Amino acid sequence: MIEVQTALTQGTASKLVVLFPSIPVKYPGLVFLPPDDQKYIEVVFLSNDNGRTWGKDVQYAGFIRLILHWPVDGAGPFVPYQMQTDIANAFAKGTVLSFGNARLQLNDVPKTMDMIEDGHQILFPVSCRYEYFAPET
Repeated sequence: MIEVQTALTQGTASKLVVLFPSIPVKYPGLVFLPPDDQKYIEVVFLSNDNGRTWGKDVQYAGFIRLILHWPVDGAGPFVPYQMQTDIANAFAKGTVLSFGNARLQLNDVPKTMDMIEDGHQILFPVSCRYEYFAPET
């Protein structure tokens, strides 16, 4: 399970880099220093493994949380809100993400949340529900 989650996290980050080449992406296991302009995207997998089986496969499910970090820069939220929408559109319901031997499907419409002010930065989260099946180990 950990190997699959690692592959999917790195693959999700790769998809974001293609979408926003000038915005760095942070994900677990990566040594990351926020850039000087404090603009970056964070990838977080929140698993909710339920142990259900389908034939000889185990179902895994959870959420991918994609968080756009933006500095309080006095320019307003219009640019980051548009980027948040672009992220949600890139991870639409039905999207299948395949990276190496790992493959999952996003099985719900991405949820965008209102911005969250956190001191010197503003967070623009997108949550995507996923599920995938893997052979029992």
